[in-house]
Amino acid sequence: MNMTITLKRMIIPGPEGVYENPLPRFRDAEKNRVVKSNGSLLPHEDNETLGRDCGTRVLPYRMQDVYSRARDQIERDVIVMENEYIEAVFLPWLGGKLYSLTDKKAGRPILFTNPVFQPANLAIRDAWTSGGVEWNVSQLGHTFSTCSPMFFAKVEKEGEAPFLRMYDYERQKNLFWSIDFHLPDGAKALVAHVRIVNDDDFAKPMYWWTNTAVIETEEARVFSETDEVFYQDWIKDDSDPDRIKYVANGFGHAKMPYYTDINGVEHADFDASYSMRIPRSSEYFFQTSEKTVCPWEAISYKDGYMFFEKSTQPLRYRKMFCWGKGRGGRFWCDFLSEPGQGDYIELQAGLAPSQVHGYEIGANSTISFTQAFSCAQAEKPELLFEEWHDSRDVAREITMNVLSDDELLAIEKKANDLFDGKMEIIYKGTGWGALERNRREKVGAKPVPAGYEFPDCSMTDEQKPWMSLLKKGKLACFKGDSFMVAEEWREMLENDTSCAAKLMLGVMAFENGDLEKAEKCFKGVKNAKLRPQAIRNRSQIALRKGNEDEAIELMKKACEAGGDELDAAYKREYLQLLNKAKRFQESWDAFEAASEITKKDDRSRLFAGMAAYEIGNYDFLEELFSEQHATIREGETSLTDLWFGMEANREAKKRGTTVTPELLEEIRLTKIPPREIDFRMS
Repeated sequence: MNMTITLKRMIIPGPEGVYENPLPRFRDAEKNRVVKSNGSLLPHEDNETLGRDCGTRVLPYRMQDVYSRARDQIERDVIVMENEYIEAVFLPWLGGKLYSLTDKKAGRPILFTNPVFQPANLAIRDAWTSGGVEWNVSQLGHTFSTCSPMFFAKVEKEGEAPFLRMYDYERQKNLFWSIDFHLPDGAKALVAHVRIVNDDDFAKPMYWWTNTAVIETEEARVFSETDEVFYQDWIKDDSDPDRIKYVANGFGHAKMPYYTDINGVEHADFDASYSMRIPRSSEYFFQTSEKTVCPWEAISYKDGYMFFEKSTQPLRYRKMFCWGKGRGGRFWCDFLSEPGQGDYIELQAGLAPSQVHGYEIGANSTISFTQAFSCAQAEKPELLFEEWHDSRDVAREITMNVLSDDELLAIEKKANDLFDGKMEIIYKGTGWGALERNRREKVGAKPVPAGYEFPDCSMTDEQKPWMSLLKKGKLACFKGDSFMVAEEWREMLENDTSCAAKLMLGVMAFENGDLEKAEKCFKGVKNAKLRPQAIRNRSQIALRKGNEDEAIELMKKACEAGGDELDAAYKREYLQLLNKAKRFQESWDAFEAASEITKKDDRSRLFAGMAAYEIGNYDFLEELFSEQHATIREGETSLTDLWFGMEANREAKKRGTTVTPELLEEIRLTKIPPREIDFRMS
């Protein structure tokens, strides 16, 4: 058959959409993150970059934190690319996720394909979905565009098979990136040729991890080229005197396949290459040698079927993430999918030794590499379940037989040669690339790099205020929910005397660390519709300066100025601040007086639950425990903490005593919370 690329429709259960928070999420005060190790990491010059540029950054993007667990049958576009061996299905509206990959000859899925669209709170901007392959670029975490539309184009060069290009403009770092997917007739691997372009005259922090979800079974086993790994190190956290807990606080060094436990002890009789044997959420990073021509990772199943991916340099490092066999981890798999249908692990590939090691893209430079995804069937499955190193060698040989290093290098060369083919856009992404093209044309800056086409028709109401600023010098039709913080926009904003421009200059100043200028700008915003956000942003400044009471008072004023009627995000932040200050009765009273939209907001109800616990309103807690919660954060234990606390209080009353840390720990060890609220990862 001839390879085909087709735009089709699919129906999938899920909420109607993911909606954005109107309030800016300002970057961490420190651009770096403190990341510890237990002292066992291998000597490596890259360890000097541990935590570099890993502070949380979101702007100019907005948080995508409004969604539900109410599922309808929703209809969406998909792009199907297939030849006689493989069918690949992409979701252009969901970050360009490679939704499914099917082995047509064997009639079986190669990846874990989620049967539902269910957002959950795991990404930089909150909303994220499990399954398939996602492409994470620019900033630590599940990427900015993971729940946003991407551009897709069919690309052809005379005499060659057409291919599919996914691309986008990343506006936080001012980067252009693309993935060219090749699947010509006769190919047994889907090839993804990645290109990231920095056309500025200075270097920038960079991040790339390809996350591939594969089916997890009891006998599934993970392999990669090296046995040298970094694992997540868990230590006892004594910050809260009322509870005993362990937290992920750094890294240790280990040798595959030996499992290293929560106390840093290596167990030679425990094979950690089987993810379903690991008791807690876990991850380890394979420290592949730079001498490895084409790094790879694979998973094998009991019948000898294998998934593998391999790449050219510089995509050097590999990672395995699993939820573990613990009760909370297994519930997470169900929570992200359907009960009994969501078991998966992630095989990942990245540029740096771990996800919290800094990496840079140079000035006026391009990072490119080629990654291939395929499958194989072992003639002797039993050889994949012997001693790990021996089985690893077998897995390597199998992958080489399907796609050798020389073949992949030749594919990369051809992908580079085909990059400048003729593009036909078949799906439009966001309008920010078109806005940037217009800005560059207006000021006479460098043109958008070749291979990235952003037509004006892709722009929506989000870009209208900024196009108005470009053409007329006024940030017209601005609602306070469309941000730009790059220096290139500052002079234009300073020439605009409107309240909208003052608000945006304040956001820009805050994001870039000038709190005094930000405060002055926000105080100058008198427009009634923009004033609630300006006051809220002043609350964030007070919080950054350590003035908790002032931050609370300002947040209260922001709500009273109309914020609570505008969006639940205002009162949600107010409740959070009151809880942090241990002003629990005020927090509960504020929730009781809130608008109906806030009372129905999932995260606001969780904050109200924390206040209800402290004032003894267990009826509300019981109501909270019976509800479905969409926005629980990965690693968050707020619901189980409340449940254990409530049970400890009840037990203390029975015994005629008070709750002590010892009683609370006893309850944690002897009581089992409802499964639907148990999101513990360890």
